[in-house]
Amino acid sequence: MYVRKKDLTDLRAKIKLKIDKRCYLDVYIWRNESSMQENTDPGEDGYHGCYISLPFIEHTENDRVWKVLGPKYGEIHLVDNMYGAGTFAHELQHFILHWSYDNDIILEPLEGPGWIPEDSDQEKACALVGKLTSSFWTQFYELGLDKPEE
Repeated sequence: MYVRKKDLTDLRAKIKLKIDKRCYLDVYIWRNESSMQENTDPGEDGYHGCYISLPFIEHTENDRVWKVLGPKYGEIHLVDNMYGAGTFAHELQHFILHWSYDNDIILEPLEGPGWIPEDSDQEKACALVGKLTSSFWTQFYELGLDKPEE
């Protein structure tokens, strides 16, 4: 369930990751697990990080279906001092799977051995992962999130 209005009292940082000229992901880094869970509505499950895809409007007309996505594509939520590269990569992969589906990206293996062509869907997805990962960790260090709060 999506919590639109968040209580930012225990938010340590918020990082915006640009997907393209229009769309972006917000990454929230919470000071503690309970604040993150209050702002993400986990239900019965407990967790230290999550990806939330945002709702979209689906239109159907004459057997044609299309989705209208807002500029904010989704959110990644993490708890300070309870995540690292693996947790971030895990949550980012949830986004990549949704993004691939929404953009009709085909992630099936190509036939036969050899290089993956630059214009392939696989390469597009991998390039986006590299771009978002680089952007996240650059902002992470620029904001001093690798150091304890004073």
